[in-house]
Amino acid sequence: MTEQIAARSRSTLTREGNVVHKQYRNAADARSAAEREAYRYLAGFDVPVPSLIDITEVGIDLAFVDNVGDYEAALRGGDAAAATRALGRAYASLHDVAAPGPVVHQRLGVEHLHAWCEVVGVPVPDVTWAIVAFDEPGDMLAFSHGDPAPSNALVRAEGDLVLVDFEYAAARHRGYDLAAWHVLCPLAPALLDALHDGYGREIDGLDALVVWRAVQVVGMNRSELLEADREFAPGWSARASLLTALRRGGEHEPGLLPLHDALATRWPEHADRIPDWR
Repeated sequence: MTEQIAARSRSTLTREGNVVHKQYRNAADARSAAEREAYRYLAGFDVPVPSLIDITEVGIDLAFVDNVGDYEAALRGGDAAAATRALGRAYASLHDVAAPGPVVHQRLGVEHLHAWCEVVGVPVPDVTWAIVAFDEPGDMLAFSHGDPAPSNALVRAEGDLVLVDFEYAAARHRGYDLAAWHVLCPLAPALLDALHDGYGREIDGLDALVVWRAVQVVGMNRSELLEADREFAPGWSARASLLTALRRGGEHEPGLLPLHDALATRWPEHADRIPDWR
């Protein structure tokens, strides 16, 4: 008996016994190819990801992961800190895998930051140092999941987490994944402490990757937000996401703070707001 698990914009997931069939809507695009290659590569390592069963013409077959829900559900549960420490351990295990090749070329759209600064009338910060850190990770090069999101980690009954959805996987600075939880899917400070506690090691250049990710979020939110807000994630607005990214990125690159302060003055109701995962 086949049971549909999820229908997403890029794929459909069905379960047949202990096998999950992931069928891509476009099996030939780069994201589908990246995920297939990620699961193929990770099959040779002991890492917290679903076991690859087969690669098909239309998708991939994975072993079903017994779970009690995803990480987002855990955030709304009674011990979000424990789940977040487990998430940190999962990333640490993944990042211990040797990178599958040289660092991926991934351009940061700084022109969008420049456009915002010009529209608002504040100086443009120099984030070259953050770009260099991303482009030249050195010993921090690792296998990166690439798409941290609360729905992309499943919680086992014993509390361990399994990472899923590898469509953005690539060789990157290991700080790329964790930096997302600072600015893209921002966690409360206590949960960030739990994340890094679970990760269990220092990440050289994490401050630069937080800035890189913050500028990335700026590029997801164009100056049309001055006219009207929109939803960035369920229950969280684009204006709030932009202000959070600028404020947290500004903790490491003060040049981002004038833009934050100018926009926070315009949108005081969105300042200091992160998603209410609970």
